[in-house]
Amino acid sequence: MASYLTLEDALAANYPFAALPVPDGEGWEIVFPDIAGVVGFSETWEGIGEEARSILRDWLEASAEEGNPLPAPSCDWDPITREPEDFRLPVLASTQDIAKDLGVSVRRVRALAHARGVGQMIGNSLAFTPQDIEVLRERREPGRPSNPKHASALTSAS
Repeated sequence: MASYLTLEDALAANYPFAALPVPDGEGWEIVFPDIAGVVGFSETWEGIGEEARSILRDWLEASAEEGNPLPAPSCDWDPITREPEDFRLPVLASTQDIAKDLGVSVRRVRALAHARGVGQMIGNSLAFTPQDIEVLRERREPGRPSNPKHASALTSAS
């Protein structure tokens, strides 16, 4: 399961990113492999670092303000050993997609995501990476929780 940081620790952490030339050759796309959906742009090679820091800081602060968990940066990400296709953004699934796939309600997906600390807010929508989906699939206990307090806490988390 992913680990999460406080805002202060996340702002001090070193998140890996990649700068990819845009197809028309007029700048650089900046992607963060640890944070699906966070993408930026720099018109010049010299501006990539500053733009990456700005994008990351803005995203971390906004996510923390909204009460979303802040993922820790990966320790094993080495852009030198990566192939160009490794920089593609992951396919993200919506809450509705997951509900349909798992055969549960959207409300239940939100409750599971909250309880298990997965999913990311992108705009006004909760999005899930393939790893998040596997965490949601895990059946931790057979049936419903036996403790009514626990059950109401999960369903009210939406």
